[in-house]
Amino acid sequence: MKNVLLRKILIFSIFQIFPVYFLGAAGNREPVKVSTNSPHSLPSGANMGANEFGGSKGAEVMRLLKSGKRGEVEDLIHQWMKEEKQSASPWVYAGILKFEEKKYKSCLSYCEKAIDKAPQTAQAYYWRGRAYEELNKYLDAENEYQAALIADPDYAEAKLRLSGVEALLGGAPSGKRNP
Repeated sequence: MKNVLLRKILIFSIFQIFPVYFLGAAGNREPVKVSTNSPHSLPSGANMGANEFGGSKGAEVMRLLKSGKRGEVEDLIHQWMKEEKQSASPWVYAGILKFEEKKYKSCLSYCEKAIDKAPQTAQAYYWRGRAYEELNKYLDAENEYQAALIADPDYAEAKLRLSGVEALLGGAPSGKRNP
């Protein structure tokens, strides 16, 4: 567990100090933009469009989830993972599905794989935080929400969940707590 936390701290320190760039097809450098259109609320309450996190496949996953077709959702996600091996999106959606099924450890695992593929995937940290909350691991949840906010400072749901966890942990934000 310490190694995972140290790795996250290192990754976030690097992201804070150096801007992250990907080389485009033409060789030009463009800053990475983490999507703010994301599955911030539970799937049952989400209104996802084709331009949302995960694009049209993400929208299809959400549509199937809302209609209760979990078997089809799983098949679609696994096919998506095969087609887009470098994408974090299908892994996040697999994590959301496991969260909905109350399989919180599986949710953590899928979201960790999303983070391995794209360390600035705010949605993966958010859903890890949700899973840790359900497992009553509030310090871990707090760390995950903070990570989501480093990746996407405008992530309103992560801010809200972080405030709730901080209240459970004694009211003060983690940086202002007495040791």
